[in-house]
Amino acid sequence: MAGVSATGRDPRAGRRSSAPSQWWPFFDSLMQRQCDVAVAVGAPQVQVTRAAAGRNAGVRFVLAADAPAANAEAAGNVTGAKPDEGLKAAVVQAIRQAVRTCNA
Repeated sequence: MAGVSATGRDPRAGRRSSAPSQWWPFFDSLMQRQCDVAVAVGAPQVQVTRAAAGRNAGVRFVLAADAPAANAEAAGNVTGAKPDEGLKAAVVQAIRQAVRTCNA
């Protein structure tokens, strides 16, 4: 398994950004690292992940959002969960699926 990353905070910046356009480089860096699972937390991070999930079919995405977007979930590699309801279970399931795929 190549890695598990959370897209809620950019470690290079050390702070949160509210502009989705500022998150594209960070998202792209996660994809270049060939992460197997990415968790998006925060409105701009979720927005960027929803837009790009379909182009990254080999990655499992978990979106911590109040309202999942139908187009992202249709990609088949996206799970939406409310931050206070089922998020932990969704992350655990995504990691288990990634481990099974790597061990197959």
